Amino acid sequence: MTYPQQPWQQPAQKPISTRGAKVLTFSGVAVAIVGIAALIFAGFSFASVLPTDIIRGDGRPGDAIIASSEVPGQTTFELTEGSLYTLWTVKEGTGLLDVERSDVEIRDSNGEVVYLTSPSVTGNNTRQSFHAKTLASFKAPTSGTYTLDAAGDRSGKSDTQLFLSGAQDIDSFIWGVFSSIGLTFVGLGGLFLGGAMALGGGIWWAVAKSNRKRQQTMAQGPGYPGPGPAYQQGRPY
Repeated sequence: MTYPQQPWQQPAQKPISTRGAKVLTFSGVAVAIVGIAALIFAGFSFASVLPTDIIRGDGRPGDAIIASSEVPGQTTFELTEGSLYTLWTVKEGTGLLDVERSDVEIRDSNGEVVYLTSPSVTGNNTRQSFHAKTLASFKAPTSGTYTLDAAGDRSGKSDTQLFLSGAQDIDSFIWGVFSSIGLTFVGLGGLFLGGAMALGGGIWWAVAKSNRKRQQTMAQGPGYPGPGPAYQQGRPY
């Protein structure tokens, strides 16, 4: 008695997985997004330590200015005890400034002269043809009305103005600069690392997907030729 012989079939293989490639790719994208976010925060951190809104394009005081005065001239303003303030000289063009710290006198609400020091943080601000530069800083000893007297060189009206703004202490300035530098390094590192991970994962994913497709094609093939019709009917060749 003869028995029909079953066609030979290739043993089933475990499908090639793309899970690892997907994890690496999406992890790289996430790391790159974190890097971009760090760069954005670094930009905001650096911008926060820069003098902004000091002067407008037409030379008028910006939103950060508390008071302003022509030179020579006098003005009054309200200040808060313990707060730091900065005096700016503003001039159109690039000519030499004709106002020095000794030409400016500030008195508090009690009539006492306020001691002016060098700027806590030196700064420059430019809008079109107007340039602002820090002249002096001081700390308000009391809250109340202050008087600024800008004498200049007393040889006539000057084309320089004086602006008063809040001041940034040196510790905050240093912290802002170093934090922005640190965030920049973190951002660039995350961007490059994430990009490399995403690129490597994408290549791995494509190769694994191609290999899995090839594997499925081979598994669906006819295999080795089976026996002839006579053998399949139970008769010997």
